Amino acid sequence: MPALSSTMTEGKIVSWVKSEGKQLAKVDSVVVVESDKADMDVETFYDSYLTAIIVDEGSSVHPLAAKSVSKRGA
Repeated sequence: MPALSSTMTEGKIVSWVKSEGKQLAKVDSVVVVESDKADMDVETFYDSYLTAIIVDEGSSVHPLAAKSVSKRGA
């Protein structure tokens, strides 16, 4: 998750706009994040796919937090 303001220390996932497995086009809104200032849509920078949602709605995370998912048997 990108920092949405210069004072943001964490963001709360309000809702996922796209679901797992969906194809994303550049500038599609993917998730709504509540910051210290407002609720904001987070858009994708590239054409891509949303392979996995690993942070549930209502959860808070730090900006630029690194999360990883490994495939079984990989």
